[in-house]
Amino acid sequence: MKFSNKRFGRIIAFILCFTMMFGLSVTAFAQVQGDFVQPTIQSGCANNTYESTWVGLGGYNSGKLVQTGTAMNTSGGGRNYYAWYEYLSPSHPNPEIRFSKVTIRPGDRIHTYCSFQRANNKFNAYVANNTNGTSQSVIVNISASEFYDGTTADFINEAPSVGGNTASLTKYGTTNWTNCQVFRTTSTWANLGSLTTESIIMKSKDGNRTLATPSGLSGQTFKSTWNNYS
Repeated sequence: MKFSNKRFGRIIAFILCFTMMFGLSVTAFAQVQGDFVQPTIQSGCANNTYESTWVGLGGYNSGKLVQTGTAMNTSGGGRNYYAWYEYLSPSHPNPEIRFSKVTIRPGDRIHTYCSFQRANNKFNAYVANNTNGTSQSVIVNISASEFYDGTTADFINEAPSVGGNTASLTKYGTTNWTNCQVFRTTSTWANLGSLTTESIIMKSKDGNRTLATPSGLSGQTFKSTWNNYS
């Protein structure tokens, strides 16, 4: 995508990310993983705000994307945390699917991983909570031509779309990302800092306000910091 205001027919805010870009299919990304401390909904956060933290393959140069991670929101004035995965494309803007066996709480140490085996059309998503020991994995048979774009790997804090509109971004403080690595189809695991990357500041739809900003990248680590709701 170049992550824009429209993604797969859904309206979203700009996304904060680090993206690895290689145009040749021989260097396509097949696996991505990243760890983070689950962001905490900050005191005084407004109601009906949403945030997702995830890793994924694709989306930057096309509408094809596989992804997995955690989400939190203040829907109805509550404080809700959960894990999920999703696969989508321009013609199939599928909703996220929750991992029912993973318990997510603020401050937990989370590991996220996803991969795509193009030869046999298999998407694998995995989320583990290394604090409480809960985890869940899924393997889904989906069309590589429809859902897989290995030209990018993504590490994201997102203001998602809710009901077709950009949600207000949950006040999450700072997300600390570690163990950010990618696996190319012709290589081995590589640290994020050893590859070509691009960081994107999350902006409001009118471009006048900064919603979240990334720090500099150091090896396998970076941070993202909340600035505004919308």
